[in-house]
Amino acid sequence: MFGMERRFIALLVGIYLFVKGTADSILVLAALPLYQQKYHLSSDHFQKLYSIVLVPWSMKCLFACGIDSVRGKALVLAAASALGAVACGVLASIPPVETVIWMYLCASTAAMMVDSTAEGKYSQEVKLNNGSNSVTPFVWGLVSIGSIAAACVVGPFADSGLFEGIYAAAAVCFGQLLVPTLLIKGSVPPDRAKTSPSRAEWQTAVAVSGSGLFCGLMVATAPPYLATLGSLYCVAIASYVITCWYGNSELTRGMLFVFLFELFNIQIPGPTDFWWTSPCPGLPNLDYTTYVTISAVVGGVSSLAVCAVYMLWIQDMPLATQFVVAGGSRLLPALTELVISRRFNLDVGISDKTAFLVAGSALGPAAVTLTIMPIAQLATKLAAPGLETVSFSMVAASANLGKAISLMVGLMITNWFEVDSTGCQFDNYPALLFFCNILIPLGGVVLSRSMIY
Repeated sequence: MFGMERRFIALLVGIYLFVKGTADSILVLAALPLYQQKYHLSSDHFQKLYSIVLVPWSMKCLFACGIDSVRGKALVLAAASALGAVACGVLASIPPVETVIWMYLCASTAAMMVDSTAEGKYSQEVKLNNGSNSVTPFVWGLVSIGSIAAACVVGPFADSGLFEGIYAAAAVCFGQLLVPTLLIKGSVPPDRAKTSPSRAEWQTAVAVSGSGLFCGLMVATAPPYLATLGSLYCVAIASYVITCWYGNSELTRGMLFVFLFELFNIQIPGPTDFWWTSPCPGLPNLDYTTYVTISAVVGGVSSLAVCAVYMLWIQDMPLATQFVVAGGSRLLPALTELVISRRFNLDVGISDKTAFLVAGSALGPAAVTLTIMPIAQLATKLAAPGLETVSFSMVAASANLGKAISLMVGLMITNWFEVDSTGCQFDNYPALLFFCNILIPLGGVVLSRSMIY
């Protein structure tokens, strides 16, 4: 299958169905009810924590440089799964909020390590065995199924306040990876090329990763406007370093492109999640079973449908066309949510729950899936022989850095528009939504046609 060994395919199922699909989705989906119910944080604080947890994914390429110099990939996967299992086990005890942040960072780092190692290995195997592009939608199909399973756990358990069970399930999903990596010989294919990252690759990885770490520190400690200025400084530094140290290559252009593509998509998860779930007058006030479980099941089905559509009709299109489709797909759920935020759905007799299941549940995940797969395809295409983990992670980390900075820009813009869950200040939410999720992302669509090849 895909030109790869069955044992490795089984390992990919364990990684992308149980770790990245289920465990990582549990961490993401459980964060909102945990912070709302147990720690009573505002939307601003929630978005800050969301930004901090994204830091390890922005440092992915630095880890990749190290992992491509290591021959024992199975032991790395085992260590990462153990770290994730321990972190989720601590979270299951519902510790103080400061410990929660650190454990989320550890679990996020573990998921990044597993994902980065697996991406490099399957990119290497696909190239060596003349595999097809179908491995990308296969992997993301597994992630979608895992997300559905995670949602079926998180929603009902969160409504019942059983957070211990939620994080215990995540610990099991991380821990299962110890079996194939330590007990089943040959699950992780041996490295076929004896190469190490060059000095330029190490320098670029340090620049991108350092920018991601700096952004995380800024958002944790500085006022929003200072954090945004620091983020824009990172944009200039990262772009300069990538261009000067890595030269005018396909990989350089790919890194800069996905960095800017994600940067144009301003993230405002704090205001959005709290607008849908806060018990404020005139707002939807959805329960977690609806907002997490039912929506994720609908979203998972829509993502699987998008994977099928991608395999049948999109994967063979030019990458520029794929990114235009991805950029355009982001606008549709944003436009729908703008209509809902103006409460026009109630004027025509459509309930908030029904409207949410269309806008937030079906269209949103479909757009995310349509965005992820071209980025993964681009990263696979640009992967250098023997340095697949580094090449893949350079592109992925650049995208994650753009996403991290967009979160900080979104936090600053949210403060400008004076939107905050404290005191139910959501009057300017529709304007915020239009500015961040519609007007600015249009630049990403234009960029797709002008920059990518």
